[in-house]
Amino acid sequence: MWISWGLTPVVLAGHSFGEYSVLVCAGVLSIRDALKLVGIHAALIREKCAGVVSKMAALRLPLADVCGLLSQQTATQVELACINSETQVTLAGTPKDLSSFYEEVLKVHPSARWQLIDNMRAAFHSRFVEPIREEFLTACQNVDFLPSKVTVLSGPLGQTCQPGDNALTEKDYLVRHYRDTNCFDEAVQDHALHNEVD
Repeated sequence: MWISWGLTPVVLAGHSFGEYSVLVCAGVLSIRDALKLVGIHAALIREKCAGVVSKMAALRLPLADVCGLLSQQTATQVELACINSETQVTLAGTPKDLSSFYEEVLKVHPSARWQLIDNMRAAFHSRFVEPIREEFLTACQNVDFLPSKVTVLSGPLGQTCQPGDNALTEKDYLVRHYRDTNCFDEAVQDHALHNEVD
């Protein structure tokens, strides 16, 4: 919309699935290829990830505290899915593991806030979407990824990618995008460190 108004973006950022629109606006993907990949991704999730129920949960707690608690897990396998800010993360796990983990969090941080995200087929940025890796990588290999025309804040990489940066054109970039921890806050912090931000 802004581009249609004649505004030219200097830097683009999109969180999780929002990064697809960023890649289109940055010229990395055509809108046709982006929509094709989103459709393939959704179909693969529906087909390959139905066997295990997984959820995501947003947790308001400092990242260092979350990492400490995650490292102490013995009976649960909760994963850090997204680093949204220094005080807000998204976790992935089975509903039982997430609930048990939150009980442990409350023992140490009784004021911690939590929101279970129910409206998804599989917990992204976690092992629960691993079954689609090979077929989605094949789909990515069949589309053209072009060098970015503008600066992009990359959640999968947790850094700023300058125009022409080859990291965004790697065929496994979108595989890492849905599978690995989304380090959105690290990308924002990296950009702020190297640029004047009002």
